[in-house]
Amino acid sequence: MSRKPTPPEATLADFVPMQDGRTRLLVRRGWEDAAEHLSDPDQIHAEEVVAGGREAHPVATLPNGSRVVVRRYRRGGMMRLVNRGLYFGGNRAFDELRAAERARAGGVRTPVVVAAIERPARVAGYRAWLATLLLSGGLNLAAWLAAEVDEDRRRGVLREAGRQTALMHAAGVAHADLNLRNLLVMPGEGDEVYLLDFDKATVSATPVSPARRERDLRRLARSARKLEAGLGAEHWAVFREGYGDDWPPGVDLAKVPKEERAKGE
Repeated sequence: MSRKPTPPEATLADFVPMQDGRTRLLVRRGWEDAAEHLSDPDQIHAEEVVAGGREAHPVATLPNGSRVVVRRYRRGGMMRLVNRGLYFGGNRAFDELRAAERARAGGVRTPVVVAAIERPARVAGYRAWLATLLLSGGLNLAAWLAAEVDEDRRRGVLREAGRQTALMHAAGVAHADLNLRNLLVMPGEGDEVYLLDFDKATVSATPVSPARRERDLRRLARSARKLEAGLGAEHWAVFREGYGDDWPPGVDLAKVPKEERAKGE
């Protein structure tokens, strides 16, 4: 394992570029000892798995005792039948790292990324994976809402979810798949809400435009309808209260139809 000169994509001061054979890593500073344990997902001993969108993700313990979730990038749709995890453009893991760190710098709660890893395939393309610190005991917002009966507590979490979403947009990050399952509730005194999965997020130097804010928010509302979360106008009003003054004009999430398809999607 050796350190490499900073490549053009390594623009994050808190991350160290490293290399293990053909595998390239960006590892959080102070976590360099974890690199050799994360450079090959096939060699990771999974003590347990956590549910994911397209497959379960293994959980591993690092030498310092910390537990991380290792998420491989996988294709969906019909493409998955012929190409499960090979990519030919961009830098999937490094791009998500940038988006997640931009959001964190803007005050958004999101799992701490330990390392972003990409390995060139032997002929063409690359495979990628991301390691984040495990958040134990949390529930995605859809599951949490289904289990929680205290209306005051539900309103508090929805208000905080709105606040976190607004912070993300103010930081210049537009989420590619804002839905109830990509919001994680960590129960406790003053329930905390985390935003998950910044894969394919768009990062800009300025706050997200009103049009793109609307697109993200309408996608969230559609997911609530599809998952039958039972959110009415009064609940969305609380979410909007948490979001604050930069709410895009004319958007009423209580009126978003379940099957609507946004422009550009």
